[in-house]
Amino acid sequence: MLDVGQEYDQTIFNITDDVTLKAVSAVANKMKQVIDNIYSTDFTLKCGQCGHGLKGEKEAVQHAQSTGHTKFVEYE
Repeated sequence: MLDVGQEYDQTIFNITDDVTLKAVSAVANKMKQVIDNIYSTDFTLKCGQCGHGLKGEKEAVQHAQSTGHTKFVEYE
């Protein structure tokens, strides 16, 4: 067996087994929900035009609608 890093590890499931397929699908859907929620609400932005600090997609959209500003940068 080759000695490669963990980034190349993979697990193969039998997708013809309904129980396994449903379980893997449920985990994947839950992970997507968590990731989508993190990316849409928990990041912080700064308006690239006026410097106003914002949190999440909702505040960025509101700021853009009220000011016409469209350039945002993520705080690091």
